[in-house]
Amino acid sequence: VGTPSAASPPQPVPTWTPTSPPPTATVTAVPQEQGAPTLNPAAEPNFGSFPFPNDSGRDPFALAIVSGGRVNVGALGAGCIGFASIAPDVVMSWSGDGFLRFFVVPQGLGDTALVIQEPGGTLACNDDSFDTLNPTLSYDPAPPGLYRVWVASLNEGTSIDGTLFVTRNAEFNPAQDW
Repeated sequence: VGTPSAASPPQPVPTWTPTSPPPTATVTAVPQEQGAPTLNPAAEPNFGSFPFPNDSGRDPFALAIVSGGRVNVGALGAGCIGFASIAPDVVMSWSGDGFLRFFVVPQGLGDTALVIQEPGGTLACNDDSFDTLNPTLSYDPAPPGLYRVWVASLNEGTSIDGTLFVTRNAEFNPAQDW
């Protein structure tokens, strides 16, 4: 099973080993205050479902998204922050093997975070990466299956237009000029 990681250049893509703490939060339960909205992985995704790699041959795959929502993902555990929609923003079907990276670049100013439900059901979170305010989650190797992706805004009631990138290329990251 792949392990999520967040990195900063110019280091090579980091991988987590059992002798070091994981660089992102991994959460198996979804604790919430009674009556508070929660993430619903089974809901219809806001911006669609896509296979990756796909027939377009594009790498990175880029999709316009809008962050934010009513769910306080900070309640998921350490490393999770911000507010996301109840439904996933995107569901990505991965049938490949090897390296896979998700990252978000907002249009203009904005601070977003990522929450991804991995194929095994575990949630992984990231806020800032690559010396930017942009989140990244990388898997090496990435297990095949569905990746349910939420893009959170750090401030409640804030929506941020941006782009979700998915790539197999470890050289692509949110610090580059997109």
